Amino acid sequence: MKKEDAIILLIVCLLIAVLLIFVVVLLRARSTGFVSYDPSPTPMSEENLTLSLIQAGKAYNEENGNLRQEAFTNALELSEKRKSALILLASKDPGRFLELVLPEEAKDILPVITRSSLEQEVDIEGDLSVLHADRDDGSENSYFLHTPEEDLSVYFIDEKSYFPGLVKLHGIKLGNTIVVPPGNSNVISAFTKKGIPHNVAFILFSVGGLTRPASSEETVKSLLKDNPLIENNTKKEIYGWYTITRESCPVLSCSPDLSSSWMNGAKKIATDNGFIESQYDSVVYLALANDSCGFTALTCLNQRSVLSSYSTKNWVSQELGNSIGLSHARNDIYDVMGGGNNLSGFHMHELGMIGDREVGEITSTGIYSLSPLGGKGVQVLRIPYDDSHYYYLEYRQSGLTIYKAPDYLSSEESEFVGNFGNGENFFDPIRDVRVSLTSVSDSITLSVLFGPARCTRENPSVVLSPSSHWGNSSNMSTYTLNILNRDYKCPDSTFNIGVFLPSDWRHISQTSVNMASGANASIPVTVISPKDSGTGFYPFNVDVINSNVPEFHSNTRGSYAVSGI
Repeated sequence: MKKEDAIILLIVCLLIAVLLIFVVVLLRARSTGFVSYDPSPTPMSEENLTLSLIQAGKAYNEENGNLRQEAFTNALELSEKRKSALILLASKDPGRFLELVLPEEAKDILPVITRSSLEQEVDIEGDLSVLHADRDDGSENSYFLHTPEEDLSVYFIDEKSYFPGLVKLHGIKLGNTIVVPPGNSNVISAFTKKGIPHNVAFILFSVGGLTRPASSEETVKSLLKDNPLIENNTKKEIYGWYTITRESCPVLSCSPDLSSSWMNGAKKIATDNGFIESQYDSVVYLALANDSCGFTALTCLNQRSVLSSYSTKNWVSQELGNSIGLSHARNDIYDVMGGGNNLSGFHMHELGMIGDREVGEITSTGIYSLSPLGGKGVQVLRIPYDDSHYYYLEYRQSGLTIYKAPDYLSSEESEFVGNFGNGENFFDPIRDVRVSLTSVSDSITLSVLFGPARCTRENPSVVLSPSSHWGNSSNMSTYTLNILNRDYKCPDSTFNIGVFLPSDWRHISQTSVNMASGANASIPVTVISPKDSGTGFYPFNVDVINSNVPEFHSNTRGSYAVSGI
């Protein structure tokens, strides 16, 4: 045999040997259900991390020697990576977070040491804080729970707004995060809205060496001009201008101390200069800083602390209002919570500036008199809009002002409807109510005419509980579909129910339900996975459609996880 042929034959034999070794290793991995975790520049999805962790747990229980140790190491690495990924997911999509929660039987196959990196179902009690962040394009609330042991970020699945107070929550906790499904929060002691603050401290500071105004007194004076939340007899103390060196954007939270590192830095300097926080009803931190941090003003509702941009007095006024529990006033240029220089009767009543005797309710056709705000007699009239909202009527300089708002002690914002002069009418064709301003003097006279009650349609509210089940192929798992008919004074409606599953999957569920306006229904939905379902997450959708008016509909998502445990 020629030398060249021998070399070629040797190379071929080596390649065959390598290939055989690879095949043996691959078959071994498949037989155990475990594939070694190979770090990659592309991060694994939350689903893949969850399934890979389960496979590592299976291998840990089935292998011996070095392979068991390798499975143990991989389970530790995967549990930590998954923990970080799920905590981030909770802040972006808490509903999907719940779909990935491990069942107890999956946790039981994992090494005990991984438990600290796994989510737990908990009942926990503590003080709920609310951080209200305003931006030029809108506002947003963030929630934090404080217990004697720890501080937690809270993510609610529903879209309600919550006030601070002592609460008990049932949810899924992972690290310093808890996700709360709908209907799993109970208020023990609610936040109470207080009146106008009588002692206010202003702490002025600049961040990162930005040039600050020369006069702190003139700065505060210009920002408080015509501010109805600061009375002439309010005690005002000014601290600063100070300079803090931290240039990065603050970490936003509502710790028991303060809502941001900026405020903490400014507070420390002010304290060294005689500031005593307990002496004040509210503290306003005015920041001269780079505006690229994603917010213009912040309020911790329960602490009555405000961090606001120095740029405009409207932000200071609104954040002071937020800090004492007032909601925003959308499109209302009169109200301070909408950018104006006055308070609406709605907010005055919340603050105790108008008593219950000065607020009347209109439920029938008639002639009504309305005194100006700050006058004598009835100063606010309201007309029911639905079960929890009203039209509010008041006499301002421009005439009759109407806006829509929730019942009192709510965090929802009010919405300006319009101003109406003498002889002008407001008409709501849906509620079939007409309000006419018939005379103007020291008070105004209104004519209110109700027609027959009219039906108002809304999209139903739909929630699937639990959002996810775990099991093996060929299993049957039952979910509960909760439907709320949000129609108002309408005839009974039939809601069609459609369950849309992956190919070859089946379900058992009633196809429709008849419901009265405002009624609730709980419908069992059983999902059956096919025999050959592979390991993985299988999402599905449930549609609920009002058959009387199909344009009113809602849908929700569920998930079935085949774990192979």
